[in-house]
Amino acid sequence: MPGNTPTLPLATVPAPEVGSSYDMIVVGAGVIGSAFAATFGKQGKKILLIERDLTEPDRIVGELMQPGGYNALKELGLADCLEGIDAIPTHGYGVIRGSEHVHIPYTIDPETGKPSQGRSFHYGRFIQKLRAAASRTPNVTVVEATVNEVLYDQDGVRATGVSCTPKSASDTVTAPSLTYKSPMVVIADGCFSKFRKQYLNKEVTVSSHFVGLILKDVVLPYPNHGHVILMTPSPVLMYQISKTETRMLVDIPGKLPSVSTGALRSYLEKTIYPQLPAAAQKPFLRALETDRLRSMPNSFLPPSTSSELGIIVLGDAMNMRHPLTGGGMTVALNDVVYLRDMLKGDVTKDQEVTMVQMELFFWKRKELSAVINILAQALYALFSGTDGNLLTLRDGCFSYFQMGGECIRGPVGLLSGLNRSRKILAYHFFHVAFHSIWLMFHNADSYAEFPILLLKAHAMAPAADMPKTRILHSFQTQDKAAAFDEMTSASTHLLEFKAGRCFRTTGTNTVKPDPTKGLVYLDEEDGLMHFYWKNRATGDIEDDLILFPGDAELISVPQCTTGRVVMLQFKSSSQKLFFWHQEASADRDQIILQQVNSLIHSQADEDEEEYLEDVAMEGVEDTASTVSPATSTSIAPSAAFAPAAPVVPGTDSQTSTTGSSSLTSQQMDQLRHLLGGIQVPQATPRSNLRLDHVLTPGAVAPLLNNPQICAALFPHLPESSERTPEEIQAIVRTPQFSQALVSLSTALESGQLGPLLRQFGLGPNAGDGVEGFLAAVEEQAKKDGGK
Repeated sequence: MPGNTPTLPLATVPAPEVGSSYDMIVVGAGVIGSAFAATFGKQGKKILLIERDLTEPDRIVGELMQPGGYNALKELGLADCLEGIDAIPTHGYGVIRGSEHVHIPYTIDPETGKPSQGRSFHYGRFIQKLRAAASRTPNVTVVEATVNEVLYDQDGVRATGVSCTPKSASDTVTAPSLTYKSPMVVIADGCFSKFRKQYLNKEVTVSSHFVGLILKDVVLPYPNHGHVILMTPSPVLMYQISKTETRMLVDIPGKLPSVSTGALRSYLEKTIYPQLPAAAQKPFLRALETDRLRSMPNSFLPPSTSSELGIIVLGDAMNMRHPLTGGGMTVALNDVVYLRDMLKGDVTKDQEVTMVQMELFFWKRKELSAVINILAQALYALFSGTDGNLLTLRDGCFSYFQMGGECIRGPVGLLSGLNRSRKILAYHFFHVAFHSIWLMFHNADSYAEFPILLLKAHAMAPAADMPKTRILHSFQTQDKAAAFDEMTSASTHLLEFKAGRCFRTTGTNTVKPDPTKGLVYLDEEDGLMHFYWKNRATGDIEDDLILFPGDAELISVPQCTTGRVVMLQFKSSSQKLFFWHQEASADRDQIILQQVNSLIHSQADEDEEEYLEDVAMEGVEDTASTVSPATSTSIAPSAAFAPAAPVVPGTDSQTSTTGSSSLTSQQMDQLRHLLGGIQVPQATPRSNLRLDHVLTPGAVAPLLNNPQICAALFPHLPESSERTPEEIQAIVRTPQFSQALVSLSTALESGQLGPLLRQFGLGPNAGDGVEGFLAAVEEQAKKDGGK
């Protein structure tokens, strides 16, 4: 419910004269709308801020601000909006899994030399302070009204203002609309945006819901920290929003159980309550008795821009990610910082110039938003996944955090919005995956499990000769690097040619050309090859694919009588994209085709070790040699947060399969990218021995007579399989399994896996080819007492 902060007298502000003109009209006085209005009012622009309801909002999200957002708020001169609302300084995170805890403090602020800080608070109190700051700003007028529509010029091309109905109207149906004029309308009406579909072509997807409760007087393991409690089927968040109140957000995948029938309450009591730490259980039950159960959808919306002259879409109306990592306000406030610097002076008086700047803003913001968006979606899918590989990766992630040092500094730097490097993000993705594989080998009971672990490791990390797929394919738009200077008037690409798109006619195998004028171009960014299709009429980039050698190829479509239709196909999926040449002459068609494929396959010559060395030069330490478990925590967690009873998995969980499959693809793709760069010089093979010579079907068959080995293998087979020893034997006999062993042999022969294998606990000779690897495994098995 709303806090103790008095309702601000914004609703009593008289409406401006009908027909008044402004430099900008902002629709929505939430976090980004209020901050935007206050910021541009300070620049001398005349701003009209319109909000449907100026009373204090009562929401269950938007309550934890990461250091990156807090720093942006200070840069905008709005940090005092966190004063007087009982906001809590936050110093990092605690991750809890059963009786185990990991403390993950925020990194040191290089400017102050002190640990970075975020803030947590009641959302409504913070919003009221932001609105008050905007209303006090010279040149800003705040109006309580509902915007009905955006107005356009006679040609219907340019936005000219808005029409709205004041809240004070006794009958909003018959009340006359008020009109206000402006060449620039900023849509910032939040996650349930009224205008999003009118201006953007991206769809919102909902993977889960948060159910919010307020727990009173809970003793948290790490005061002034956010807490992530790993549960089945998905995580629970806890953080203070005042000195005596702690917000609990319970993530429920899939469809939300009914409140009216009592299904939601039953789920919380039977599935969540038994898994809660002891100190939270009684406050949780009290909150169930006294609180109204409220929920919010956890949405994902890829970013995009409006092509309409005079329309800017910002905030949750334009881009959303899962709120697990609390990155929304960090992205929003930094967007205002970017726009403050890009829309200075008289820029906004010219709609065409403003739209050019917004296109630049769209790419510039990705240096931060891409990292936060990808991390939020990937971590949620990891922590809510239920298949075998995801559970192994989740255990590996928790163990990775336990090593401390750079294993927590790097990830928390990304999560907090203080580190914007995609290279660091990729680096830690790789290392979590490798550490997960190491755990499988390290925790093996005997040498007899070795073929099982090889099979599972290859399921998690296909090796050099396996086909590569697009990395982070579910983030086609948001994960593109912001790799150009906005001050450059003309861009140069590795290759470009004019081409339109073709689309398949429903129910047929025929594709028809779309007359829209387009441009295909290829650029290499962060070591990855991007394939773009840009609408030449609007300037919108509508396709952004990342291509890997051996997986993607551009070919001519033989059925085309003109020979001017080409197809981009992928070996790793059934996806096909068709384009038709729009160059005036067909003379260069074949040359273009050859050049595109040459650029795609030239990536194979790049050494992935150079990539990791570049990362190391940016300050990332070698986790294998510089971290130790003793460095993972400096604060002793409360003993009260020991588990009250063994974890009881919920039997009626509604797990989202979408999230799980998405992360699996992401992790697989990134591992392929790393291992795919390993090449063995053909002139210097170490030996002719390969793993497929050792793990032959005949050698594996006796192992399958052991029921324990088969039982360990069954969870890693497809769900639709029969899960019998005979089926496993059939898999071992497949060319795919043999190829996987050949691929791992190739990687071993390269010698480049030595440091990784030593991190697995194997001897110093483990990286000396296949023979050295097998000898090291046998030696380690003897030390562990295996047979």
